[in-house]
Amino acid sequence: MTSQAVDDIDSLLEDAYVVAVETIELVQQPSVPRVTAAQTTGIAALARTLSHLRALRVLLREGHFVEGRMVARGAIENLFLLAALSKDSEAVLSEMREDHHARRKARGEFLISRSIIRDEESRRHLQAALARFRSELTGRRPDLEPKRLAHRGDVADAYVAYAEMSEDSAHPSIDSLSRYVPFADDLDIDLDPPSRQHEIGLTKVYFSMALIASIVALGEILDLGFGDDRIAKLWERHKSLSASQAADPADH
Repeated sequence: MTSQAVDDIDSLLEDAYVVAVETIELVQQPSVPRVTAAQTTGIAALARTLSHLRALRVLLREGHFVEGRMVARGAIENLFLLAALSKDSEAVLSEMREDHHARRKARGEFLISRSIIRDEESRRHLQAALARFRSELTGRRPDLEPKRLAHRGDVADAYVAYAEMSEDSAHPSIDSLSRYVPFADDLDIDLDPPSRQHEIGLTKVYFSMALIASIVALGEILDLGFGDDRIAKLWERHKSLSASQAADPADH
């Protein structure tokens, strides 16, 4: 990846960051009515992506490109949620609440079953909380698995990047573990695997896709109707950089 391409993708991410912040700030104006639960959730998801971008910069600067890919994967997962919310917010929110109660119930039952909480008063409080969680569960099975959310939000193509970074960075798979100890006859341990420039560039391109698409999805959730063409211009820059990155044979 050339130095110019690096500058271009970094500039794109910075410009997209600014547009994302301005989009979030639009709902904080006095003239804007009270936001809905779907809008609050969408804003939180985009704010989380912006936090991921700040973390990505630090990680890559320190040479932790594997962890950077894990953060970029998180940004794509945020996109899945935002896109699904933009299509069917009530169903998605209902399933998120169901999943929240079910997970808290499962954690509480595990704590009790393993006798991790021994204090009797604490156990009583936990039992009362479990009873509340059980009463709030509807029995509906949430459909929030990332691949399904991607399809529900019509962003299934982004799942390719998500799956790639899951396998080679986020999960302890053969691909990710081989970065540190290649599966070969000679044991060659590398506690600090070297950065791969092409992979870093691709990670940033994936992130720009997630961030720009997330801004669009939040705009739909907020019913903003963007009055300028900044989003379209950002997307054109992303497509150009994405095509350039795919054509770059270096470091494959």
